[in-house]
Amino acid sequence: NKIHFNGVNLTDKVNSVRYLPKGNFSGLYTAEPLTEGYCIDIYFDTSSQMPETAVNYTDMDIVKEKFIKIYNVWNDRNIDYYINSMRIFYDIIKTIKRSSYEYTTKQKKERITKAYEYILKNFMTKDFNYEALCNVTGFSSSYFRESFFKIYNITPTQMITKMRMEYAKELMITKRYKISQIAELCGYDN
Repeated sequence: NKIHFNGVNLTDKVNSVRYLPKGNFSGLYTAEPLTEGYCIDIYFDTSSQMPETAVNYTDMDIVKEKFIKIYNVWNDRNIDYYINSMRIFYDIIKTIKRSSYEYTTKQKKERITKAYEYILKNFMTKDFNYEALCNVTGFSSSYFRESFFKIYNITPTQMITKMRMEYAKELMITKRYKISQIAELCGYDN
């Protein structure tokens, strides 16, 4: 298919995945079929920062079966169809993120991985040192944030908050700590 979306022209290839950003683009989307086939469109909303331009991810045959499966699960409407669809959907996102991770240079990956490891070790620290996080990579703070987002599709700050929330959930499940203690263990003052 030839796709025209909000001023961007995309040509689909076999087994490609197309991302179209959310927004009011009525009348700015056209599709011209080039070969016989099918396309599955899935609309979703997320609190994560997403790209603002349309893009094709090519050679995504690894997610083709997952898209077909999510389509079938959603349409069958069996018990727990919503939960099962979301599980498959997150698996698709994870696969696409890994794919974009592979297109980053090896040296940049290694530097950003060091920052990720720094976050893993220090996300619970009350006075998390964002400057030290950038220094781990040797990048300027703006280039670091851009590179980190390109690889993980989330900003460093969002990742730290997400890790803290997940850790807080784990601590709450144990029922061994007061909320104020959990907040402190997760790096919050209160």
